[in-house]
Amino acid sequence: MAGSNKGLNRCVSIENSETGRSLMARSNHRIYKKELQEDFSLEGDTIALLSKGDFVAMKQYCGSSSKKDMKELCQKEYELLSKCNHKNIVTVLDCTLEVDENNPESWPVIFMELGECSLQFALTAKRKSKSEFTYPTGDGGYTWDHCINWLRQVAEAMAYLHNNGIVHRDLKSSNVLLFEGKRLCKVCDFDMSRYYDPDGMSVDIGTWRWMAPEVRNWRNGDKKLRYDFKADCYSFGILICESIYRQRPFDSYEERLFQRLEIPSTPDLELDLPEAFGAMTLSRPTSNEDWKVVLDRSKSVFPLTDNLWRLVENLLSWSPDQRHDANLIESKLAIESPRPALQGSSESTPDGADLPQLIDTEAEADAEEPTPTDTGLPGDRVCPQIPSVRRVVKLLYSVSTDGSSELTDEEKCRIEEVLKLHADNVSSFLLDEEEPRQVSDSDTGIEESLANLRTNFRFTEVGQLELEISGANPQTCRTLAGCCRKESFMNWMAELFKREMRHKRLNKIRFCLAAV
Repeated sequence: MAGSNKGLNRCVSIENSETGRSLMARSNHRIYKKELQEDFSLEGDTIALLSKGDFVAMKQYCGSSSKKDMKELCQKEYELLSKCNHKNIVTVLDCTLEVDENNPESWPVIFMELGECSLQFALTAKRKSKSEFTYPTGDGGYTWDHCINWLRQVAEAMAYLHNNGIVHRDLKSSNVLLFEGKRLCKVCDFDMSRYYDPDGMSVDIGTWRWMAPEVRNWRNGDKKLRYDFKADCYSFGILICESIYRQRPFDSYEERLFQRLEIPSTPDLELDLPEAFGAMTLSRPTSNEDWKVVLDRSKSVFPLTDNLWRLVENLLSWSPDQRHDANLIESKLAIESPRPALQGSSESTPDGADLPQLIDTEAEADAEEPTPTDTGLPGDRVCPQIPSVRRVVKLLYSVSTDGSSELTDEEKCRIEEVLKLHADNVSSFLLDEEEPRQVSDSDTGIEESLANLRTNFRFTEVGQLELEISGANPQTCRTLAGCCRKESFMNWMAELFKREMRHKRLNKIRFCLAAV
């Protein structure tokens, strides 16, 4: 069934969102779960299809700032996410910037795929019931298998961003969504993300407990500082600590301490530190030395290898020059055993596909949840929904031969048979175009785009040939669809039948685009 060509905002009810229950509330946005009231399609015959009854996440930009500022923030995040093409980065679906200046409930919104919950919720939630899984502390739901696979996937997403010049600047567990029974991770919340600027970027961006030291405003009111991708690497080190300690970072310190850390005139701040008793503490022997993050290995839920402990300590170095980059982090996590507590197989399938699903029971769904805030306290739960969305693009072709009669059913079946046999070669047309460079600046990104694409041919009821292209990234689907509109592609299809012996009339078959 063909969807409408309306924006997603016209396919869902967004009235009274301001007063409705949000899944997550922060200072400048709220997240709502929205059900489609009708089928949705994008850009005419290039169709990013969602069906009536599907659920999406609606991120509404609102707060004390002007609507103009919110529109700029919304547009920046949408444009950045639209250029991302990675299995571990959330897929953006649509954006609505039009607002009614006289309506206090009218704000710009972005629509994205909806996760089952945040990684933070999976790490910190207390569960009322147990299942067949091995619980590390008796009340959690994940194992080391899940933990290391989550970390690997977030590291892959971080490496992809850095390789494409993007600094996330707010990497933490509440900005990672889980899908497919909590086995698949996707990094989200890109409103603070920016392309790296060697001349400097804004200070104090992110969340205090995860914020790298070099991002803090140490220098007497500077609005910009020179920092780079290593800021994300520090935040990722904090995220690892969240996973292995199952508690908020620096849990023994109050929030105001981290705000005071940025004040330049505090050489004796260590004298005011509370007694250190948490898994993560701060230390500075003298005012002439850098601060140091001290980790209590005995409080880890899992028995980590020495190599992994050294990696975490490296990432939490106060000096960014001492930290590993994202590509090295990814390679070091790749050699960590995914199954230290299990017998048998030593290999794990990508994205933890062989791991047991972590499914919330009815009792767990009723568990009390703290209110989400900007401090990154436990909470930020997102309601269960459909699996990760795949975009579907459909093109229609008229098919003719030199004969006057219409194609027979047997001839149609033969055409479908031949084209399906060569369907895997359709995506190769991307490699002959310049457009793929808009999808990804790296050959690895293009190969990943091609690997995620699926194509299929079939005849419709009215006798037209339909080519269906599906994939996780809408831009990649649209790019391939553009290739398949060209005469060279239709000639390629015709060439497949030049030596057709079973139905000789197909030797002179012709394809042309049909009106949609």
